[in-house]
Amino acid sequence: MLVGGKVLDASAVAAWTSGRLAIQSWVTVAADLGLTLYVPSLACTEVETLRPAAAVLLADLTSSPHVVVGRLEPDDASAVEDLLAQVGTFDVMAAWVVHVCRQRAWPVLSADPGRLYRIDPDVSVDLL
Repeated sequence: MLVGGKVLDASAVAAWTSGRLAIQSWVTVAADLGLTLYVPSLACTEVETLRPAAAVLLADLTSSPHVVVGRLEPDDASAVEDLLAQVGTFDVMAAWVVHVCRQRAWPVLSADPGRLYRIDPDVSVDLL
């Protein structure tokens, strides 16, 4: 079994709710290989705010045993705020994803990495 994982951003979560084959494949592969998929709760909130009908699909994703829904704890919130101050922008979800990627040394799964590149142009991205 491999130790490691991927971090999903809001675009990856949105891709899941849209039924995109690429993210469905990643979720299946992660389970087969023992990879963890880390999903910031804010990514789910963004998608559910835009697509309230997707709540059932989000629940399906987040209830998978290899999916971890992360909450932004105070220590991490401080680090995310510092990161946002360094880059001079305010995109909490993107900064949180970059922060988690740095902490875990994992790449992010994204269908739209532009938000992430504004925070860190060198973040490792696996495109969906």
